[in-house]
Amino acid sequence: MGVQLKSSSLSPTVDHILDSRSHNSCLTLDAVQKFASRVKYLNLLLLSLMPERLCRGHLRRPLEADQLHTGNDGTAFYPSPINFKNATDGRPISFSTTFVFAIVPVYPNMSGHGIAFALAPSKELPGSMPSQYLGLFSKSDNGQASNHVVAVELDTVKSVDFADINANHVGIDVNDLKSVNASPVAYFDSREGVLKSLQLISGEPMQVWVDYDGGEMKLGVMVAPLNKPKP
Repeated sequence: MGVQLKSSSLSPTVDHILDSRSHNSCLTLDAVQKFASRVKYLNLLLLSLMPERLCRGHLRRPLEADQLHTGNDGTAFYPSPINFKNATDGRPISFSTTFVFAIVPVYPNMSGHGIAFALAPSKELPGSMPSQYLGLFSKSDNGQASNHVVAVELDTVKSVDFADINANHVGIDVNDLKSVNASPVAYFDSREGVLKSLQLISGEPMQVWVDYDGGEMKLGVMVAPLNKPKP
């Protein structure tokens, strides 16, 4: 899936965010390591992540037993801002990143609202709310152009307020949780020549590729099981 993003959608300097929202879930550090390998000047201070964010080499958002039925969220930020605009002509810079995740619900077939990969102008998102807001926006600022937030949501709950297509989809959000483009989670198996569905809350590790073409101003997102090549 893909969507065209004009340069005005991207702030000149933004932080890359990995945002974990599901109860008792982990995000692998592959996302951090692989992205760093593409941006040679980026200094990743992994030690700045709190120890409780890590579980067996993964980023984790832990919740206590009494928190399982309340709205909670957690975020992991790159500590240094990344420039996404050409200083000479102001055009957006192309980028590619990939990360591996697994959503492991405490109870089968039940989870939080999902996770999101986001680009934002600051590590702080004042007033952002959990649950269907994915820790990105709030009731008052959702949909405002001044947010300057672009996100790829891996959504596991159908939110009628945001016109979600189902409870298992990938969406591209621009300043708003009403996705500008959304698709059911699936990948094309080139070996069998068929489109196969994926369940985000299956507990199985999956890989996400996010590619932005600055020349075409298009953002593309692909998802596949961890052991499969990029579709």
